[in-house]
Amino acid sequence: MSLVAEVPLGHDWAPVTRLMFDRDLPGVGRTVVVKTRRVDGAGHGGPTHLRREEAALRTAAPTGVTARLIASDQASGVVVTTDLEDWPTLESVLLGANAEAATRAVVEFGVAVGRLHAGTRGMGEG
Repeated sequence: MSLVAEVPLGHDWAPVTRLMFDRDLPGVGRTVVVKTRRVDGAGHGGPTHLRREEAALRTAAPTGVTARLIASDQASGVVVTTDLEDWPTLESVLLGANAEAATRAVVEFGVAVGRLHAGTRGMGEG
């Protein structure tokens, strides 16, 4: 397998990159998303941020409403997930010109949050 392209998805404050391969990875697809920490110490984008990202993805996995965690290396500050590819963000739909699409997006977002809540309810207890 060979890497054929890297596409920056984030900004300086959110280093995220889509990696594209020459063929599909079994159960994953042809692309993955790599998130790296921005800083090594305290603060937004530091080690705590990626630990929380990993924990959230593991917790949400059974709900099917998030990307799937493929791998992580907290010592190196890297989290790799499946790629949601061209799923639009809620922000992009809300700021778009189509009011009907914006309404649908808010409702679908509410449904996804409900599924996430139902799927993780009680996990922190005990």
